[in-house]
Amino acid sequence: MPKHDYRIARGEILRMLYRMYPDAVGDNVIESTFIWITPGVIKGHVQFLIDSGYATREEVDHEKYAFSTANYILKIVPKGIDLLEGNIEKDPGIQTPPM
Repeated sequence: MPKHDYRIARGEILRMLYRMYPDAVGDNVIESTFIWITPGVIKGHVQFLIDSGYATREEVDHEKYAFSTANYILKIVPKGIDLLEGNIEKDPGIQTPPM
């Protein structure tokens, strides 16, 4: 996947989180939605979003939620919402899709 496509994929993942807000999204849902991106590459995109302060990650407690197939859940934070809504300066690592 060319690097410019990475920017698009990160933007689409962030947009998915935006649509689900205030709820979080499981990694299994993200991977099944973006089937053309390998799980390893998705993990890199997720880490980028977390490191940039646009999303948070929480591990799923399988003892408490034995029915869940997700390993973690991802949730957009206000900075991510501001990025997508154009309230803060664009990030060169993310192509924000039209809302």
